[in-house]
Amino acid sequence: MSDRDDMALLRRILKAFDHFINTREVTDELTSVFYEINELSFDRSIKEKRIYKFSEFMRLYSVNPLKDLIPFDTTKSEEIKSYRDSTIITEKGEINEDLIHYLTDYSSEEDVYQKEWVPILNYLRREDQRDLQERQNDYDRIRIGLMTKQPFIQSTKFLKEVTKNFAHSPRLMSFIEDAYTDYLGDTAILCPRCKYPMEKLPFERYQCVGHFMCQHYNEYSSPNLIVNTRNTEYKILKKGFYIFTTLPSMFELQVEKMLNKKGYQTKRHPNLEANGDIEVLLPDRSVYLDCKTHQNAFKLMKKLEGDPKSIDMNYFVIPSFLYKNEYKNRLDNLNMEKGIKNKRIKKKGKYRFATEKCISRLLEVKKYEQIELFGYTEK
Repeated sequence: MSDRDDMALLRRILKAFDHFINTREVTDELTSVFYEINELSFDRSIKEKRIYKFSEFMRLYSVNPLKDLIPFDTTKSEEIKSYRDSTIITEKGEINEDLIHYLTDYSSEEDVYQKEWVPILNYLRREDQRDLQERQNDYDRIRIGLMTKQPFIQSTKFLKEVTKNFAHSPRLMSFIEDAYTDYLGDTAILCPRCKYPMEKLPFERYQCVGHFMCQHYNEYSSPNLIVNTRNTEYKILKKGFYIFTTLPSMFELQVEKMLNKKGYQTKRHPNLEANGDIEVLLPDRSVYLDCKTHQNAFKLMKKLEGDPKSIDMNYFVIPSFLYKNEYKNRLDNLNMEKGIKNKRIKKKGKYRFATEKCISRLLEVKKYEQIELFGYTEK
């Protein structure tokens, strides 16, 4: 392929990604581009041409009419400049995983979808007059019992669940009913991991809506479950709640399960007012964990910096499939910068990060003596 062909392919990649970012629609063009990339040979003579740096990505989109295709300013965004050394296409002929996380997470859908959950949380935290334990129980019933374990449910069963568990609060019932919508279609093919209806792709293929995260949560051997919805009405959790509530909850459950297998006693959502998802009950103290699934390191740090309670969190637990390579380097560097700027922080980084695979090892050390992991040092 010539340089011109390479440039044309790169434009197609970015244009297809831009459409996906704004619509969440996996188009024939995007699928076709992936197939083309995977079929290309990468011998030494052409490899250098096709491993594009993000700086070239930025340069291409500073030229008309390309600059209108991506919804951000490539000349000013510090977030984007931090990706200038990232490859777009790897030597294996695949789209860079870190760049996929970045492009997916950049979508403005995140802000819209997360705002849908805020009224429920604010009601339980601020307006509900019941005691804390009752509110926490309802929080778990909504987020875990329904939104995580039953994102797709028969309408009659859904109404029964809502009436049975939330009859004491018409306001909560209304919130939950608004979080679900009627499923339209004669058939639903459910993801074997998360049980959410899959989206149809070109060439009669199907893909989980949350495939970018769901595929990493657990191993499975069962086939996709096909549900006939022609004669039975079903409710489906709205996509926004699924992506920004269900998927993170799946990770919380995975972390808790791994800790329990190690013999640790845990409590989920110990305090609705606190910035934490799991309390680990140790003999001499409690350790609080906050599970984070942000696919973009820059956005995660921005989120932590915007919450004054973050500095007091014991550990932020990040999925191991995310916390590696460029993502890990970028987050650790940002964390170190924040630690240096804050003179009262006596460690390398401002926050403590760990993965679900390593958190139990950290809990075994009582006084955190001379531990150096994940971009920080405790003494």
